[in-house]
Formats: sequence, C-alpha cells, structure tokens
Amino acid sequence: MKSILKNIKYLLLFTSFPLLLSGCFDFVEEIHLNEDGTGTVKYKLNLSKSKTKLGSIMLLDSIKGFAVPDEDALHQKLTHLKSHLTEQQGLRNVQLEENWDDFIFEISFDFDSVAALNGGFESAMSKDEHAKAFFFAPFKASEDRFERNYIHQDYSVLKGWDDNFIEVLENATFIAVYRFDKNVVSQSNSNYLLSKNGKAVLFKSSFLDLIKKKSTLLNTITLK
Repeated sequence: MKSILKNIKYLLLFTSFPLLLSGCFDFVEEIHLNEDGTGTVKYKLNLSKSKTKLGSIMLLDSIKGFAVPDEDALHQKLTHLKSHLTEQQGLRNVQLEENWDDFIFEISFDFDSVAALNGGFESAMSKDEHAKAFFFAPFKASEDRFERNYIHQDYSVLKGWDDNFIEVLENATFIAVYRFDKNVVSQSNSNYLLSKNGKAVLFKSSFLDLIKKKSTLLNTITLK
C-alpha cells in the first residue's frame, strides 16, 4: 500500500501495512467542503471483510517479508499521527477511532481552507521516508471549482513491490465522496457519480485499476 494515494492515506496505510496483505479491504476518503472554503475530511480503513484472516496474521512475526506489528505498536503510530495533525496550523478537531474487533480505523478533522488541508498532508508525509517522495497537493479549490489531483508514479522502487504483491490488492477498493454546499454543474471525470440532490459526487475503483492506470481520481468539479 505504499503506492497509491499520495497524502494522509499514506500514513494511515503505512501504520497497518502488513494487515493490508489480507487483500480485502475498503479505503474511504470523504470531504465536505463548505461554501466559505472550510470543511471536514475523514479517512476510513475498513478491513472487517478480512477480520478472521487478520486475527491469524496478527499472531505472526512477519508476512511476505514485512514485520507484523502488534496492536500496541499500531495504536502508538496512529496516536502519533493524530498528535502531529493536531499541531498543524489550520487543522482542528482531530478525531481518531480504532475498532480492533472488526479492524476498522478512522481519522477525521476540520480544516480552515483547502490550502491548510494540503499543508497538513505534506507535513504529515514528511515524517515518513517513503511517503514524502511521492507527495503532491491532492486538492485545489476556488469559489466555483473543486479539483482532485492525482498523479500515477513508478512504485517499483519500493521494497517488496512486485507483480505478486500487486495482485494481492485485487479485492481492495478505494472510495471517494465529496460533498458541497453548492450544486455540481459539471465534472471532467465521468467515473464520478452525481448524487440525487446534485451536491455530492462518488468515485469507486479497485486499487488494482488505479495502479494499472485503468482508472484515475483526477477530476475537476464545477460548482454553482
């Protein structure tokens, strides 16, 4: 998972990376952008479909060459991420939820502007030697436009990255939900579905399709 989403998702995924080798999980990115440019973001990693398999993985010392951290070690990494985000200018109300029975993890926070949101991502990623090399500003917003940036990159330089590992992600899904106070007039990516009320869009793709460039998060959304 060191490979797909070049923002805060990196750090959430990095903390539980060996667990993702179960291959069946959902990762959800949700943003509500208010009319004044403030908003709320939430990331959710849901591994509940693999919780039986994960119970066995957690008993191992390593899997596919990656050390398997225990629950305490993962908890420490997540709380460190929460503390770091709390210290960032323009980010507020950082919340962390951990459900170890079902292996569901969430982190959410409010932001004063999209620029502050991008700045928080960059600062958090700079703490990880792998993630910082792939950073780009994922979002851009103006009064009547919201842009989701996405850049395909070569991840083969990462340790453990090979075709066999990529296939592990075949049943892994990425979901993006972006909500607005204004109506969506148009968007550049037809793979995003528009909600019935016209104020939200939904994107869903397998991680494998993202990696193989069969789908992209790139989208420019015009608002009114």
